Amino acid sequence: MTTSAPQARSSRSPSPLAGCHCPGAEYAALIRGQPLSAEWRKKHLNFHRRFVRTYPELAAWSGLPLRERLGWRGPEAQDQRRGPDDGFDPTAGWITFNARHYLTYLALTGRLRLDWAWLLGIGVLKPWLVADQIGLPLSIQAASLRERLIALGHVRDEESFRLSWALIRLVLHRGDPDLTAITADDVEEMRQVIKHIDQVPGIGEVIDPARLPGMKAAWGTNAYRAGLALFHGGITDRLPLPYRGLPRPPLSSKPRIAAVMDRFVAERALVLRPDTMSSLRGGLRRFGLWLDTERPHIDSLAQLTRADLVDFMESVHQMRKIKHPGQTISPAFRAGIISTIAVFVRYAALFEWDDVPARPLITHADMPRRIQRVPRFIPGHQLDPVMERIRALECPLQRCAADRPVERRPPPRSASSRSTASTPTPTARPGCAWPPARRCGNAPCPCTKRPHSPSATWPGCAKPSPTRGSSTPTWDARCATCSCATASWPTPTACSPARSPRSARNWRSSTATASPPCTPIGSAIPSAPSWPKKAPGRRPS
Repeated sequence: MTTSAPQARSSRSPSPLAGCHCPGAEYAALIRGQPLSAEWRKKHLNFHRRFVRTYPELAAWSGLPLRERLGWRGPEAQDQRRGPDDGFDPTAGWITFNARHYLTYLALTGRLRLDWAWLLGIGVLKPWLVADQIGLPLSIQAASLRERLIALGHVRDEESFRLSWALIRLVLHRGDPDLTAITADDVEEMRQVIKHIDQVPGIGEVIDPARLPGMKAAWGTNAYRAGLALFHGGITDRLPLPYRGLPRPPLSSKPRIAAVMDRFVAERALVLRPDTMSSLRGGLRRFGLWLDTERPHIDSLAQLTRADLVDFMESVHQMRKIKHPGQTISPAFRAGIISTIAVFVRYAALFEWDDVPARPLITHADMPRRIQRVPRFIPGHQLDPVMERIRALECPLQRCAADRPVERRPPPRSASSRSTASTPTPTARPGCAWPPARRCGNAPCPCTKRPHSPSATWPGCAKPSPTRGSSTPTWDARCATCSCATASWPTPTACSPARSPRSARNWRSSTATASPPCTPIGSAIPSAPSWPKKAPGRRPS
């Protein structure tokens, strides 16, 4: 695994969670040095004095419930956060709300460690402004990590890509302004808290529980990308592992139907691959959703009839994607859904399960025709540079594409040669990775890299044939290519029909007989040459 070398770690240990106040003169000097009006400087100093007067010890503020520690800004409302309930002290809410700038300054100077509940529950936080005010290079470091992650192709360059959201919260939680001090354990701790955010005390009073799943997914993505950026930046020593344990939706809302489907999934999982199981669950879930909406009176699969499944197969053609309702599902997905239900019903009926039809209701005749797609052939001179660039990648997540073997095959023949040549496809022989040529093949041989478009006279060839005594080039039996290195073949031709291919040991040497010359397209095709008879005797082993 190749990446940037891990940078030197900060010798400072994480600050205590309770924290301590900074001298009043220090914070006052920071505020007076900011490009603010006199009125706003006075307000910031008043916010600081009122917070210090209310909470002389930060341990008292840290012990308050999350709702009181976050504060609230009077009667104003927020889209992402819930307002306090009745009985909330508005004065205390104003004091803690206006102290966010001061609390951020304490965390960035190593005097306070902010807990995850406060960092995730807060709605408005501007830590980068405070970091720039005290001269920390966090903004530059975060921008560099973001550009590196985009250059590696992990994410697209979008405004919604918020790498800074997770990075600054990791710094504030540690209470250490050194970004290079973050470890892989810190990233994993943040991801675990986000994964179990519903268990954080008081989070339900700040964030609407109905919005919590969507926010948890977005926060988890931001934390995972921050771990990737820190690894590729040489700050952490290992990649974050993606979470795959998300709960799956139920296959059906009917208990008796869901029990049969779950049993089928459990048994098929013993022999099928995970990718196949994913498509199998998708087909069963589609069938369960259709039963819930179109057949709500059916509580057991034993009530199904042939007419019900015919209606389901007709509705499959109008189904749309679950995450993108405006798009229809692909033809391959439609065929996969019908095939899954056919296998499911036939499997349950064969083993005489309860709550299932007694006989299969769908046969192979009901399966839609599958579209066979032929992959496009990539020539070797185009594929080799791409594979070299893939193997030179530093990121192991990108380099995995080079581990898949690439099958080499000759390009398809032209229409003219397909219409005139009737030679069967020969097999490959020892000594050459290319099949034997059909007197004038249509692709270059990998041994000599010669193009296959010979003319009738082979101009430029000066090597005489031992059998004819002319300038006709001979053919090498090892790879069935022209043995003359000076032959030039400019004119496309059609080949004469040849006999069926022989095995490698039955091929005569090119010095014994020469291949007949090719005939230009449009000319009369000569008859097949006569091959020398093999001397009688025992067949060699």
